[in-house]
Amino acid sequence: MSKKLLFVLTFIFVSTLAMAATTYTMRKGDNLSTVAQKYGVSVSDIIKANNIKNPNKVNVGTKLVIPPKTKKYTVQKGDTLTGIAKKFGTTVAALKSTNNIKDTDKLYIGKVLVIPGGNTSNTNIKPAVNTAQKPAPKPSTKPATSSKPATQAKKTTPVNEKAPYFWPAEGPREPLTGKLKGTMISADKNAVIHSVSTGTVKYVGQYRGMGQVILVENNSGYIYIYGGNEDTMVNIGDKVSPGTELGIPLANMETGKSIVYFCVWKDGNPVDERKAPRT
Repeated sequence: MSKKLLFVLTFIFVSTLAMAATTYTMRKGDNLSTVAQKYGVSVSDIIKANNIKNPNKVNVGTKLVIPPKTKKYTVQKGDTLTGIAKKFGTTVAALKSTNNIKDTDKLYIGKVLVIPGGNTSNTNIKPAVNTAQKPAPKPSTKPATSSKPATQAKKTTPVNEKAPYFWPAEGPREPLTGKLKGTMISADKNAVIHSVSTGTVKYVGQYRGMGQVILVENNSGYIYIYGGNEDTMVNIGDKVSPGTELGIPLANMETGKSIVYFCVWKDGNPVDERKAPRT
């Protein structure tokens, strides 16, 4: 593995570790259900965050990464698990697992439920629609006049985002904040992540906070990072081209959307992913 690729992997690892809310060391008598209830998260989220193969065999002393805390909801008159699951974009099974509800249990008014997949402690509040994640407006294609300064003309140069597979998935986009520069795409839950360029798969593996991550390097030394995969369709050493299916993103239990992380690096430094080669 090249030094620059190792640097990128290390950087992602350090950055994504910071996303973890806390850790917990399993004690005698613990199981994933009790830990999930203790921290207000779902069992499935703990399993995914720690890449647990057998949920029934988590030994005493095992240190678990606890994902971000979920929302809470107080049951009201007329509520059903189906209605609550639909309201918060989750599933009845997830509600049952998170709250240790048996099939014979009945909801009662005032019961506080943990809603898997959230990040606040709101009660009885319908999740607000994030209006900020609207697709960027189409850039102007009018040629710059000679009377405008060269720097101003450069700012209005359109980005050919209509090119096939310019982005790894379709959906509203917003910049990644923090140390890891790039774009976060809110895609449909049935989306597929595609390669935007030619290159060779250099890495496929799990990173906490970003699911399965795929790194593709092209002949010019650009490293394309595709994060948020639940399942991957390529292996290390595979040759890819624009449009090659790389993976299936993990659907968020709260919103029903899939979050795709897309970054590009070169020579150990992040670059504007919009300007990276697409061939």
